[in-house]
Amino acid sequence: MGYHHKMSLSERWTALRTLYKRWTAEPGVQMVKVGYERYGMTSDIEYLEEKMEQERCYFPIEELNWPRDSDERSKLDRIQRLEPDFRNGRIHLPFTNFVDGVQSRELTQLQQRTKDEGCGFQILQPTIRTDSDGKTYRLHIRLTQEYLVYPFAPHDDGLDCASRWYDLDLGPPDVIDDRYIEPEAFIDGA
Repeated sequence: MGYHHKMSLSERWTALRTLYKRWTAEPGVQMVKVGYERYGMTSDIEYLEEKMEQERCYFPIEELNWPRDSDERSKLDRIQRLEPDFRNGRIHLPFTNFVDGVQSRELTQLQQRTKDEGCGFQILQPTIRTDSDGKTYRLHIRLTQEYLVYPFAPHDDGLDCASRWYDLDLGPPDVIDDRYIEPEAFIDGA
C-alpha cells in the first residue's frame, strides 16, 4: 500500500523504490504507476532521477495535478471524489476477523479456502509502518479514521493522497480465465 507519515527525501526515494519493486513482482498485478504531486515535484524529481540512475531502478513518475489545484477548495473537492467508491464498496481495506467479539488472527472461511487453493496472495494484508517518531501504525486504520470524521478530521492528507488514484487514470484489471491461456490440444493422426 503506502505510507502516512513525514519522511525525508531519501526516505521517500527508498519507499517509492521499495513499493515499485514489490508491486511489479506481485502475482496478478497488471499495472503499477507512480505519481508525485506537482507541489514539491520539481525540486524532488531531479534527486529521484539521480537515484534511479545510481541504482539502475527506473520507473516513470507521473505529475499529479487536478484542474482546480489553484482553488482553495481543491483538496476538499479531490477528497470528495472518494465518496461514491467508499459508499459502493469499491475501495477494499483489510478485513479484521472477530471471533466472539475478540479480534482474531484466524482467517475467515473464505480466506482459508483462498489460501488452500494456492491463492493466499489474494488475501489483503494490513500495511504496518513505523512513523518518524518510532510509533507503529496501520495504514488502513489511519485512512479510516480520517474518512469517518471527514470533513472535520484534524488531518486529511491520507484521504487527499488516496484521492490522487483518480489522477493516475487507473482502470480495473483484466480478468483472464486460465482455460483461455492454454493452447488448443489436438490428437496426432486424427
